[in-house]
Amino acid sequence: MNLVLAYVKEGRLADAKRQVDALLSLRRPEGWTSYALEASLLEAACLVNHAVGRDADTLRAVDQTPPGGGVPQMPGFYACFASSLEQLGRCDRALPLYERLYQWAPQPEYARGAQRCRDAESRAP
Repeated sequence: MNLVLAYVKEGRLADAKRQVDALLSLRRPEGWTSYALEASLLEAACLVNHAVGRDADTLRAVDQTPPGGGVPQMPGFYACFASSLEQLGRCDRALPLYERLYQWAPQPEYARGAQRCRDAESRAP
């Protein structure tokens, strides 16, 4: 995990992507253990995937279902995941996350994300 962060800090996003993918490949849904906390790994994976334009990889990594615990336990992951969903045109899933994030911590970026999704949904056929 430290290597992923070091690569990101150095701007070596391709290396960070390879490393985060390797860590994710070791992840097992049942009984998974690692020195990397699940929340930290998923947040790092989301941030790296977002930076390299591979938001769909984050969606696949969580098997279409975000991890348990919700926003209060994993706010960094969910903020990134909402942005990734929005990038993928999935405002139907991003909007409730932005709304929960805003309720938990009323930050302007969450309100703006929610508004972008509401606007996108109102324009959808």
